[in-house]
Amino acid sequence: MLNLSHIKKIWPEVSLGLVFFSMPLQGMLYSICLAQFVLTAIILFHKNFHSERIPFWMIMFFLFYLLYPIRNIWSNGVLGFDTEQKLSMLLLPAALFLLPDKSMDFKLTAKFYTVGIFLLSGILAKNIIQFYMQHQTIPFYDQLKSPVHTSYLAMYFAYWFAWVFYSSKLHSLKNILFLLLSGLTAMFVILLTASRAGMINILILTLFIFWTLKINFWKKIVSIITFFSVLSIIGLYFYQKDEPFRQRILDAKNAITSPDYCSTSSGKRFCIWETAIEVIMKNPAGIGPENIHAFLNNAFNEKQYTWAAQANLNAHNQYLQILLAHGYLGLLFFLVILYFGFYQAIKYQLNLFTFALTLLVINFIFESMLETQAGISFFTLIFSTFMFSKKFKNL
Repeated sequence: MLNLSHIKKIWPEVSLGLVFFSMPLQGMLYSICLAQFVLTAIILFHKNFHSERIPFWMIMFFLFYLLYPIRNIWSNGVLGFDTEQKLSMLLLPAALFLLPDKSMDFKLTAKFYTVGIFLLSGILAKNIIQFYMQHQTIPFYDQLKSPVHTSYLAMYFAYWFAWVFYSSKLHSLKNILFLLLSGLTAMFVILLTASRAGMINILILTLFIFWTLKINFWKKIVSIITFFSVLSIIGLYFYQKDEPFRQRILDAKNAITSPDYCSTSSGKRFCIWETAIEVIMKNPAGIGPENIHAFLNNAFNEKQYTWAAQANLNAHNQYLQILLAHGYLGLLFFLVILYFGFYQAIKYQLNLFTFALTLLVINFIFESMLETQAGISFFTLIFSTFMFSKKFKNL
Protein backbone atom coordinates (compact mmCIF):
# COMPACT_ATOMS: atom_id res chain seq x y z
CA MET A 1 0.00 0.00 0.00
CA LEU A 2 1.33 3.43 -0.97
CA ASN A 3 1.99 5.74 1.95
CA LEU A 4 2.45 9.49 1.93
CA SER A 5 6.26 9.32 2.00
CA HIS A 6 6.32 7.01 -1.05
CA ILE A 7 3.96 9.28 -2.98
CA LYS A 8 6.10 12.28 -2.03
CA LYS A 9 9.14 10.45 -3.42
CA ILE A 10 7.77 9.43 -6.84
CA TRP A 11 5.16 12.07 -7.64
CA PRO A 12 7.49 15.07 -8.24
CA GLU A 13 9.29 13.12 -10.97
CA VAL A 14 6.00 12.12 -12.58
CA SER A 15 4.69 15.66 -12.14
CA LEU A 16 7.69 17.23 -13.93
CA GLY A 17 7.56 14.42 -16.49
CA LEU A 18 4.04 15.50 -17.41
CA VAL A 19 5.34 19.02 -18.11
CA PHE A 20 7.94 17.57 -20.50
CA PHE A 21 5.27 15.32 -22.04
CA SER A 22 2.88 18.19 -22.70
CA MET A 23 5.46 20.64 -24.09
CA PRO A 24 5.44 19.27 -27.68
CA LEU A 25 1.62 19.21 -27.65
CA GLN A 26 1.21 22.72 -26.18
CA GLY A 27 -2.20 24.36 -25.70
CA MET A 28 -4.22 24.08 -22.51
CA LEU A 29 -2.63 20.69 -21.76
CA TYR A 30 0.75 22.32 -21.15
CA SER A 31 -0.74 25.02 -18.90
CA ILE A 32 -2.53 22.39 -16.77
CA CYS A 33 0.57 20.19 -16.45
CA LEU A 34 2.72 23.19 -15.51
CA ALA A 35 0.20 24.31 -12.90
CA GLN A 36 0.06 20.88 -11.25
CA PHE A 37 3.88 20.71 -11.08
CA VAL A 38 4.13 24.15 -9.48
CA LEU A 39 1.46 23.22 -6.94
CA THR A 40 3.21 19.90 -6.25
CA ALA A 41 6.51 21.66 -5.54
CA ILE A 42 4.87 24.26 -3.28
CA ILE A 43 2.81 21.74 -1.29
CA LEU A 44 5.53 19.11 -0.82
CA PHE A 45 8.69 21.20 -0.59
CA HIS A 46 7.75 24.71 0.56
CA LYS A 47 9.88 24.24 3.69
CA ASN A 48 12.99 24.05 1.48
CA PHE A 49 12.66 27.73 0.56
CA HIS A 50 15.04 28.88 3.31
CA SER A 51 17.46 25.96 2.98
CA GLU A 52 19.59 27.42 0.18
CA ARG A 53 20.49 30.70 -1.45
CA ILE A 54 18.65 31.92 -4.54
CA PRO A 55 21.15 31.79 -7.44
CA PHE A 56 22.00 35.02 -9.22
CA TRP A 57 20.84 33.76 -12.63
CA MET A 58 17.39 33.08 -11.13
CA ILE A 59 17.22 36.65 -9.81
CA MET A 60 18.07 37.90 -13.32
CA PHE A 61 15.37 35.61 -14.72
CA PHE A 62 12.79 37.10 -12.37
CA LEU A 63 13.91 40.66 -13.08
CA PHE A 64 13.68 40.03 -16.81
CA TYR A 65 10.12 38.75 -16.36
CA LEU A 66 9.18 41.74 -14.17
CA LEU A 67 10.31 44.13 -16.89
CA TYR A 68 7.16 43.22 -18.83
CA PRO A 69 4.47 44.21 -16.28
CA ILE A 70 6.52 47.19 -15.05
CA ARG A 71 7.04 48.54 -18.56
CA ASN A 72 3.42 47.91 -19.54
CA ILE A 73 2.12 49.75 -16.47
CA TRP A 74 4.58 52.60 -17.10
CA SER A 75 3.63 52.93 -20.78
CA ASN A 76 -0.04 51.95 -20.86
CA GLY A 77 -1.29 51.68 -17.30
CA VAL A 78 -2.12 47.95 -17.73
CA LEU A 79 -0.33 44.69 -16.95
CA GLY A 80 -0.71 43.48 -20.52
CA PHE A 81 -0.95 40.06 -22.13
CA ASP A 82 2.80 39.45 -21.84
CA THR A 83 2.56 39.28 -18.05
CA GLU A 84 0.26 36.26 -18.20
CA GLN A 85 1.87 34.58 -21.21
CA LYS A 86 5.36 34.68 -19.69
CA LEU A 87 4.26 33.64 -16.21
CA SER A 88 6.04 30.29 -16.56
CA MET A 89 9.34 32.24 -16.54
CA LEU A 90 8.52 33.13 -12.95
CA LEU A 91 6.82 29.93 -11.75
CA LEU A 92 8.91 27.12 -13.23
CA PRO A 93 12.35 28.18 -11.88
CA ALA A 94 10.75 28.86 -8.48
CA ALA A 95 9.20 25.38 -8.41
CA LEU A 96 12.48 23.67 -9.38
CA PHE A 97 14.32 25.74 -6.77
CA LEU A 98 12.18 24.15 -4.03
CA LEU A 99 13.09 20.57 -5.00
CA PRO A 100 15.70 18.71 -2.92
CA ASP A 101 19.05 17.91 -4.55
CA LYS A 102 19.19 14.68 -6.59
CA SER A 103 15.45 14.20 -6.14
CA MET A 104 14.64 13.96 -9.87
CA ASP A 105 15.65 11.45 -12.53
CA PHE A 106 16.44 13.31 -15.74
CA LYS A 107 16.14 10.16 -17.87
CA LEU A 108 12.60 9.59 -16.60
CA THR A 109 11.46 13.11 -17.40
CA ALA A 110 13.12 12.88 -20.84
CA LYS A 111 11.20 9.67 -21.52
CA PHE A 112 7.97 11.55 -20.87
CA TYR A 113 9.15 14.09 -23.44
CA THR A 114 9.73 11.25 -25.92
CA VAL A 115 6.14 10.06 -25.50
CA GLY A 116 4.96 13.60 -26.25
CA ILE A 117 7.16 13.72 -29.36
CA PHE A 118 5.76 10.39 -30.58
CA LEU A 119 2.19 11.60 -30.10
CA LEU A 120 3.01 14.80 -31.99
CA SER A 121 4.61 12.72 -34.77
CA GLY A 122 1.43 10.65 -35.01
CA ILE A 123 -0.72 13.78 -35.28
CA LEU A 124 1.51 15.19 -38.01
CA ALA A 125 1.63 11.91 -39.95
CA LYS A 126 -2.17 11.65 -39.83
CA ASN A 127 -2.58 15.25 -41.04
CA ILE A 128 -0.07 14.77 -43.87
CA ILE A 129 -1.76 11.56 -45.05
CA GLN A 130 -5.23 13.10 -44.91
CA PHE A 131 -4.08 16.16 -46.85
CA TYR A 132 -2.34 14.03 -49.47
CA MET A 133 -5.40 11.80 -49.91
CA GLN A 134 -7.60 14.85 -50.48
CA HIS A 135 -5.30 16.97 -52.64
CA GLN A 136 -2.76 14.50 -54.08
CA THR A 137 0.09 16.76 -52.99
CA ILE A 138 2.27 17.23 -49.92
CA PRO A 139 1.02 19.96 -47.53
CA PHE A 140 2.89 23.18 -46.90
CA TYR A 141 3.59 23.95 -43.23
CA ASP A 142 0.61 26.31 -42.84
CA GLN A 143 -1.64 23.52 -44.20
CA LEU A 144 -0.30 20.93 -41.76
CA LYS A 145 -2.63 21.83 -38.85
CA SER A 146 0.21 21.23 -36.41
CA PRO A 147 -0.29 22.01 -32.70
CA VAL A 148 3.07 23.85 -32.92
CA HIS A 149 4.47 26.21 -35.57
CA THR A 150 7.08 24.56 -37.79
CA SER A 151 9.98 26.64 -36.45
CA TYR A 152 9.36 25.39 -32.91
CA LEU A 153 8.49 21.94 -34.18
CA ALA A 154 11.93 21.59 -35.77
CA MET A 155 13.60 22.72 -32.53
CA TYR A 156 11.61 20.23 -30.45
CA PHE A 157 12.57 17.36 -32.75
CA ALA A 158 16.23 18.40 -32.90
CA TYR A 159 16.49 18.53 -29.10
CA TRP A 160 14.73 15.16 -28.79
CA PHE A 161 17.08 13.53 -31.28
CA ALA A 162 20.11 14.95 -29.42
CA TRP A 163 18.74 13.44 -26.19
CA VAL A 164 18.30 10.04 -27.93
CA PHE A 165 21.93 10.26 -28.99
CA TYR A 166 23.22 10.92 -25.47
CA SER A 167 20.90 8.64 -23.52
CA SER A 168 21.67 5.72 -25.84
CA LYS A 169 25.42 6.29 -25.43
CA LEU A 170 25.96 6.18 -29.18
CA HIS A 171 29.60 7.25 -29.37
CA SER A 172 31.09 5.19 -32.22
CA LEU A 173 30.96 5.17 -35.99
CA LYS A 174 29.28 1.76 -36.14
CA ASN A 175 26.17 3.33 -34.63
CA ILE A 176 25.91 6.15 -37.20
CA LEU A 177 23.39 4.10 -39.22
CA PHE A 178 21.14 3.89 -36.18
CA LEU A 179 21.42 7.63 -35.72
CA LEU A 180 20.48 8.22 -39.35
CA LEU A 181 17.44 5.98 -39.06
CA SER A 182 16.37 7.62 -35.79
CA GLY A 183 16.70 11.04 -37.41
CA LEU A 184 14.35 10.19 -40.28
CA THR A 185 11.35 11.18 -38.18
CA ALA A 186 12.71 14.68 -37.64
CA MET A 187 13.87 15.03 -41.24
CA PHE A 188 10.51 13.75 -42.48
CA VAL A 189 8.67 16.50 -40.65
CA ILE A 190 11.18 19.23 -41.46
CA LEU A 191 11.65 18.51 -45.17
CA LEU A 192 8.00 17.81 -45.94
CA THR A 193 6.94 21.08 -44.38
CA ALA A 194 9.74 23.02 -46.13
CA SER A 195 10.89 24.70 -42.92
CA ARG A 196 13.96 26.89 -43.30
CA ALA A 197 14.35 26.96 -39.53
CA GLY A 198 14.13 23.18 -39.59
CA MET A 199 16.93 22.95 -42.13
CA ILE A 200 19.12 25.17 -39.94
CA ASN A 201 18.31 23.01 -36.91
CA ILE A 202 19.30 19.87 -38.83
CA LEU A 203 22.62 21.52 -39.65
CA ILE A 204 23.29 22.49 -36.01
CA LEU A 205 22.23 19.06 -34.75
CA THR A 206 24.39 17.16 -37.21
CA LEU A 207 27.53 19.21 -36.61
CA PHE A 208 27.08 19.00 -32.85
CA ILE A 209 26.54 15.24 -32.75
CA PHE A 210 29.44 14.39 -35.02
CA TRP A 211 31.74 16.79 -33.22
CA THR A 212 31.01 15.16 -29.85
CA LEU A 213 31.62 11.62 -31.11
CA LYS A 214 34.58 10.03 -29.33
CA ILE A 215 36.63 9.49 -32.46
CA ASN A 216 39.71 11.24 -33.81
CA PHE A 217 39.60 14.52 -35.70
CA TRP A 218 39.91 13.12 -39.24
CA LYS A 219 37.24 10.49 -38.66
CA LYS A 220 34.95 13.30 -37.50
CA ILE A 221 35.65 15.24 -40.71
CA VAL A 222 35.02 12.14 -42.87
CA SER A 223 31.81 11.39 -40.93
CA ILE A 224 30.51 14.95 -41.37
CA ILE A 225 31.32 14.98 -45.12
CA THR A 226 29.67 11.57 -45.58
CA PHE A 227 26.55 12.59 -43.73
CA PHE A 228 26.13 15.83 -45.63
CA SER A 229 26.68 14.01 -48.89
CA VAL A 230 23.79 11.70 -48.04
CA LEU A 231 21.73 14.68 -46.84
CA SER A 232 22.46 16.52 -50.11
CA ILE A 233 21.18 13.55 -52.13
CA ILE A 234 18.00 13.51 -50.01
CA GLY A 235 17.65 17.28 -50.43
CA LEU A 236 18.10 16.99 -54.21
CA TYR A 237 15.33 14.39 -54.32
CA PHE A 238 12.97 16.68 -52.40
CA TYR A 239 14.00 19.61 -54.61
CA GLN A 240 12.85 17.66 -57.67
CA LYS A 241 9.75 16.04 -56.20
CA ASP A 242 8.45 18.42 -53.53
CA GLU A 243 7.17 21.78 -54.83
CA PRO A 244 7.04 23.59 -51.42
CA PHE A 245 10.61 22.53 -50.66
CA ARG A 246 11.82 23.70 -54.08
CA GLN A 247 10.06 27.05 -53.72
CA ARG A 248 11.68 27.59 -50.31
CA ILE A 249 15.15 27.05 -51.77
CA LEU A 250 14.49 29.33 -54.75
CA ASP A 251 12.93 31.93 -52.47
CA ALA A 252 16.03 31.99 -50.25
CA LYS A 253 18.24 32.34 -53.35
CA ASN A 254 16.15 35.24 -54.70
CA ALA A 255 16.24 36.99 -51.31
CA ILE A 256 20.04 37.14 -51.60
CA THR A 257 20.38 37.93 -55.31
CA SER A 258 17.32 40.06 -56.08
CA PRO A 259 17.53 43.86 -55.53
CA ASP A 260 13.81 43.81 -54.66
CA TYR A 261 14.24 41.27 -51.84
CA CYS A 262 11.05 42.40 -50.09
CA SER A 263 9.09 40.65 -52.82
CA THR A 264 10.32 37.24 -51.61
CA SER A 265 9.19 35.36 -48.51
CA SER A 266 12.72 35.10 -47.11
CA GLY A 267 13.53 38.69 -48.04
CA LYS A 268 10.46 40.00 -46.23
CA ARG A 269 12.13 39.04 -42.99
CA PHE A 270 15.04 41.38 -43.80
CA CYS A 271 12.53 44.18 -44.46
CA ILE A 272 10.88 43.53 -41.09
CA TRP A 273 14.27 43.67 -39.35
CA GLU A 274 15.21 46.92 -41.09
CA THR A 275 11.92 48.47 -39.99
CA ALA A 276 12.34 47.25 -36.40
CA ILE A 277 15.88 48.67 -36.24
CA GLU A 278 14.61 52.06 -37.46
CA VAL A 279 12.01 52.11 -34.66
CA ILE A 280 14.68 51.10 -32.12
CA MET A 281 17.02 53.89 -33.27
CA LYS A 282 14.25 56.43 -32.64
CA ASN A 283 13.35 54.86 -29.26
CA PRO A 284 16.55 53.49 -27.65
CA ALA A 285 14.85 53.12 -24.25
CA GLY A 286 12.13 50.92 -25.75
CA ILE A 287 8.44 51.53 -26.36
CA GLY A 288 6.85 48.92 -24.07
CA PRO A 289 5.63 45.41 -25.04
CA GLU A 290 2.02 46.48 -25.60
CA ASN A 291 3.04 49.22 -28.08
CA ILE A 292 5.24 47.15 -30.39
CA HIS A 293 2.57 46.25 -32.93
CA ALA A 294 1.27 49.83 -33.15
CA PHE A 295 4.75 51.31 -33.71
CA LEU A 296 5.75 48.62 -36.20
CA ASN A 297 2.49 48.88 -38.14
CA ASN A 298 2.91 52.65 -38.45
CA ALA A 299 6.45 52.13 -39.74
CA PHE A 300 5.28 49.36 -42.11
CA ASN A 301 2.60 51.64 -43.56
CA GLU A 302 5.09 54.47 -44.01
CA LYS A 303 7.34 52.14 -46.00
CA GLN A 304 4.29 50.74 -47.85
CA TYR A 305 4.80 47.25 -46.44
CA THR A 306 1.05 46.64 -46.36
CA TRP A 307 1.59 42.87 -46.24
CA ALA A 308 3.34 43.29 -42.87
CA ALA A 309 0.87 45.79 -41.41
CA GLN A 310 -2.15 43.68 -42.39
CA ALA A 311 -0.59 40.58 -40.79
CA ASN A 312 0.23 42.58 -37.62
CA LEU A 313 3.74 41.07 -37.59
CA ASN A 314 6.22 41.27 -34.76
CA ALA A 315 9.98 41.78 -35.22
CA HIS A 316 10.62 38.12 -36.14
CA ASN A 317 13.82 38.35 -34.10
CA GLN A 318 13.89 37.92 -30.34
CA TYR A 319 16.80 40.29 -29.77
CA LEU A 320 15.10 43.06 -31.75
CA GLN A 321 11.79 42.27 -30.01
CA ILE A 322 13.42 42.82 -26.59
CA LEU A 323 15.06 46.04 -27.78
CA LEU A 324 11.67 47.29 -28.99
CA ALA A 325 10.00 46.42 -25.70
CA HIS A 326 12.64 47.37 -23.12
CA GLY A 327 15.53 49.03 -24.90
CA TYR A 328 19.17 48.22 -24.25
CA LEU A 329 18.62 47.50 -20.55
CA GLY A 330 16.23 44.66 -21.35
CA LEU A 331 18.61 43.19 -23.91
CA LEU A 332 21.45 43.37 -21.37
CA PHE A 333 19.36 41.38 -18.85
CA PHE A 334 18.61 38.77 -21.49
CA LEU A 335 22.23 38.42 -22.65
CA VAL A 336 23.39 38.02 -19.03
CA ILE A 337 20.90 35.16 -18.62
CA LEU A 338 22.24 33.47 -21.77
CA TYR A 339 25.82 34.02 -20.53
CA PHE A 340 25.07 32.21 -17.26
CA GLY A 341 23.55 29.36 -19.27
CA PHE A 342 26.63 28.88 -21.45
CA TYR A 343 28.92 29.27 -18.42
CA GLN A 344 27.05 26.48 -16.59
CA ALA A 345 27.02 24.24 -19.67
CA ILE A 346 30.76 24.61 -20.32
CA LYS A 347 31.86 24.47 -16.67
CA TYR A 348 29.98 21.23 -15.93
CA GLN A 349 30.35 19.77 -19.46
CA LEU A 350 26.58 19.62 -20.01
CA ASN A 351 26.80 18.94 -23.74
CA LEU A 352 23.05 18.58 -24.20
CA PHE A 353 22.55 21.98 -22.57
CA THR A 354 25.20 23.52 -24.84
CA PHE A 355 23.34 22.13 -27.82
CA ALA A 356 19.95 23.40 -26.60
CA LEU A 357 21.35 26.88 -25.95
CA THR A 358 22.95 26.94 -29.39
CA LEU A 359 19.60 26.00 -30.92
CA LEU A 360 17.87 28.78 -29.01
CA VAL A 361 20.45 31.50 -29.67
CA ILE A 362 20.33 30.85 -33.43
CA ASN A 363 16.55 30.43 -33.60
CA PHE A 364 16.15 33.70 -31.69
CA ILE A 365 17.62 35.40 -34.77
CA PHE A 366 14.75 34.25 -37.00
CA GLU A 367 11.76 34.22 -34.63
CA SER A 368 10.48 36.21 -31.67
CA MET A 369 10.28 32.94 -29.76
CA LEU A 370 9.46 34.35 -26.35
CA GLU A 371 6.27 35.89 -27.73
CA THR A 372 4.58 32.48 -27.98
CA GLN A 373 3.82 29.74 -25.47
CA ALA A 374 5.72 27.22 -27.61
CA GLY A 375 8.92 29.28 -27.41
CA ILE A 376 8.60 30.37 -23.78
CA SER A 377 7.92 26.81 -22.59
CA PHE A 378 10.94 25.32 -24.38
CA PHE A 379 13.32 28.07 -23.28
CA THR A 380 12.16 28.16 -19.66
CA LEU A 381 11.87 24.40 -19.13
CA ILE A 382 15.17 23.41 -20.74
CA PHE A 383 17.11 26.36 -19.31
CA SER A 384 15.80 25.93 -15.76
CA THR A 385 16.30 22.16 -15.78
CA PHE A 386 19.98 22.38 -16.66
CA MET A 387 20.67 25.40 -14.46
CA PHE A 388 19.31 23.33 -11.55
CA SER A 389 21.37 20.31 -12.63
CA LYS A 390 22.13 19.44 -8.99
CA LYS A 391 18.43 18.60 -8.53
CA PHE A 392 18.71 15.77 -11.08
CA LYS A 393 20.27 12.33 -11.28
CA ASN A 394 21.48 10.89 -14.61
CA LEU A 395 21.83 14.32 -16.24
